[in-house]
Amino acid sequence: MPEIRRLKPEERTEIVMGIINGTYFPLDTEEKIEICGSMIRLFGFFKDWSEEDLKQLGMILGDMRYILPRYVNGLPVFTKFMIIHRDDWKMIVEEYNKKMEMLKQPMEGR
Repeated sequence: MPEIRRLKPEERTEIVMGIINGTYFPLDTEEKIEICGSMIRLFGFFKDWSEEDLKQLGMILGDMRYILPRYVNGLPVFTKFMIIHRDDWKMIVEEYNKKMEMLKQPMEGR
């Protein structure tokens, strides 16, 4: 059974900041997985995973530093991905939402 490596808290925070600043691109829709994840299918990464194994999968993140020079339907095609465990993804989403709320707060000035 493949194991998805669990992330340390500082790694989760780095991912949250990477999503906010555009370094990481969540493949969170069928269209994004179909187009952006073409390299994953090409290499058959999940072919040996059972349904139970796939339940560990929380999210696939594309790394914007590793994209092909062409886009398909406006979406990047990645050559490097990060596989996120479902429990880590839940914590990342919570932290992301907190940070986005903080960004909505007006800045106090003198």
